[in-house]
Amino acid sequence: SCMYPNINIGDAVITKTASANEIREGDVIKFLYGDKYYIHRVYKIQKENGNIVYITKGDNNNIVDDKLTTFEDVQGKVIYNIKYIGYPAYWLSKLFYK
Repeated sequence: SCMYPNINIGDAVITKTASANEIREGDVIKFLYGDKYYIHRVYKIQKENGNIVYITKGDNNNIVDDKLTTFEDVQGKVIYNIKYIGYPAYWLSKLFYK
């Protein structure tokens, strides 16, 4: 299971690429959803039409995500969370991109 249940604004994460059999329920993954990246926990792994799909859920959300994530959308597995280090970049982005 994962050691960083809460990733907050201002935190920075380190991800690594992972094969489909390295991703387990409870892992936190970075994945593409539409045109944005999300970092959510793998709630359940199942097969659909012979392909592995992931049901994901943000730790602060009450319900699972409404879209299944395919392995092709997975950008990596979160292996480390660095608290607060990203705040300067977050503040600058809020300053310049309101």
